[in-house]
Amino acid sequence: LNEESVQLSIMGEKPEIWSALLADIDADGEDDVIVTAADSLLHVFNKDGSYLSGFPAEIPLQAISLPSIDDVDGNGYLDILIGGENNFAVFNKNGTVLSPSIQLSNPDSTFQAAGIIAVDLDEDGQKEIIGNMSRNRLCVWHNNNHNDYVMDRRYPVSLGERSLSYPVIGNYNGNEINAYISSNNGVIFRNQLGLPANTTFAWIHEYGNLQRTASWKFSEPQGPVSSTKVFDKDETYFYPNPLSTTFSKAIDHGHEVADQTIILRITTQQNVDVDIKIFDIAANKIYANTVYCENGFAGKVYIDASKMASGVYFAVLKAKGKVLKLKFAIEK
Repeated sequence: LNEESVQLSIMGEKPEIWSALLADIDADGEDDVIVTAADSLLHVFNKDGSYLSGFPAEIPLQAISLPSIDDVDGNGYLDILIGGENNFAVFNKNGTVLSPSIQLSNPDSTFQAAGIIAVDLDEDGQKEIIGNMSRNRLCVWHNNNHNDYVMDRRYPVSLGERSLSYPVIGNYNGNEINAYISSNNGVIFRNQLGLPANTTFAWIHEYGNLQRTASWKFSEPQGPVSSTKVFDKDETYFYPNPLSTTFSKAIDHGHEVADQTIILRITTQQNVDVDIKIFDIAANKIYANTVYCENGFAGKVYIDASKMASGVYFAVLKAKGKVLKLKFAIEK
């Protein structure tokens, strides 16, 4: 901060500050100030003390950990990761939050939470989330195409003691990659992650100590990627596709499906307004909308399909003279 003082506006006359970190969240070349406090809000300030757009943002967790910082989705912008008792929250630079749709059951409600970190455990280009949840449970969530996080089938794993520090990933005995978890009473637990010993890690990190004054040190992102192309075709699609209420009814004993929504996920390589039109098989226009998409961030359009009949539908996306055509199916 170059020894400059700045006034930060946080609710309350004497707010209880829980953590404060520095990281360049908006990739403008200047560190931003990230603060969590007893008001259950995430505060992110520019260097001049003004809020970043989208902040303060509500933290949707009963208890919160010391944040960690990482580029979770690989878009060149750093994200803020906060662990909870039975869930976690990832905030992007706009204050948008992503949490698992299915939480852990039976939290112990001690209002204490350990930190989480983002690690590409299987080297598939998408980072997993690993951390300690309530009742001493070590958890690993897989990133499902940046749309949701699902628990690895081998987790959670119960540990014998509570831990409030980050897991540390390292090689054990030269032949396997493990997670090491330091518990509050000093016992060290080791969990096999099932990765080959030649898995490459190049992380710079600090250990989260028992006083919770150290945080995970992130590697700098590559920066947002700009292109003359408009649409990222591999990252623009409908899901679930097909949207099958028939299947949902079958597994729910014939009950009517409450949520009949199909989601259009749009990723662009420029900041653009995208015109969306959807047609049925007879070329009747049944939907039209315009959404703003920011480079590097996946925009989501939620489309009510409750009144759409079974069949194939076609979508035409236009932006800056470029056209992308998609199709999806509905089965009822």
